[in-house]
Amino acid sequence: MYTRRKHPRFPVSGSAVIKTGKDKVEFPGQIEMFSKRGMGIFTDVSIERGTPITLEVNIYTGPDSEKTSLTATVKNFSEWGEKGLLGVEFDQEISAKFEPLLNEYLCQLEKEFITEYGRDQTE
Repeated sequence: MYTRRKHPRFPVSGSAVIKTGKDKVEFPGQIEMFSKRGMGIFTDVSIERGTPITLEVNIYTGPDSEKTSLTATVKNFSEWGEKGLLGVEFDQEISAKFEPLLNEYLCQLEKEFITEYGRDQTE
């Protein structure tokens, strides 16, 4: 779940459409973990490390959802049962200036974590 990383990862509920190649071939995925710098996505399709992709992301933030398009690069793919876990790094970090609603949601998740587990777990 939460680790001592520069950009902690949080479990979220959401879906993604992964688009690859110049023809933008589409594959569905289910978001598992999310940070300001990347995400983990369960998918049926193995995509080679280093592949540039576009993500159509829909993160469920309670009664609402946040939809956006992000560009990223595949960092790894691990088999996980019948599916695989695709690790991607965003081309641009989520911030108040770039994707402010997603940034606000991630900041909220971090505050909730600190309240429950303490500040020392974020370092």
